[in-house]
Amino acid sequence: MAAGFVEHAAVIAGWPSQVIDTLMSRFLPPYLGTMTPGQQAEVEAAHAVIARAARAYRASSDIGPSEPDASGLAEDLGRDDQISSAEAADVLRVGQRQVCKLAAVWEGQGLGQGLARRVGRTWLIDRDVVVAYRDRQGRRSVA
Repeated sequence: MAAGFVEHAAVIAGWPSQVIDTLMSRFLPPYLGTMTPGQQAEVEAAHAVIARAARAYRASSDIGPSEPDASGLAEDLGRDDQISSAEAADVLRVGQRQVCKLAAVWEGQGLGQGLARRVGRTWLIDRDVVVAYRDRQGRRSVA
C-alpha cells in the first residue's frame, strides 16, 4: 500500500514517504519555532513515523530510473545558479530527453521547488543538483 486514509490520519509508505521525509527534513525546521509545544510534538512525531517509512522503503527497494533517487539532493545545494537541460545533459553525459524526464519526475513528486523548473519548452535545473546526481550515479555504478 503506497498511501491511504484512516479517519483523521493518512497512511503513507513507499516512494511518497521518501519524498515527504526529504521535504520535511529540508523545510520543516524553521517553522517548528512558530508552533506551540503541542504542535511541535505532534509534527515531530509524525515526521519520525514518516522517516521510518522512508527508511523501510529505501531498505526494501532498488530505486530505478523511473524513480530517481533525489533524497538528500536539496542538502547538496551550495549555489543557486541554474543550467539548461542541454547543459545538464552534457554534465550527465546523457541525452537531453533523459534530463527532461528527470526534471519532470522531480517536479512532479514535489521536489521541483528549487531543484528544477520549466520555463517555456526548456528546463532550468540547479547546477549543484545535476552534479550531485551525477556523482551519486557514478558511486552507484561502481558498487
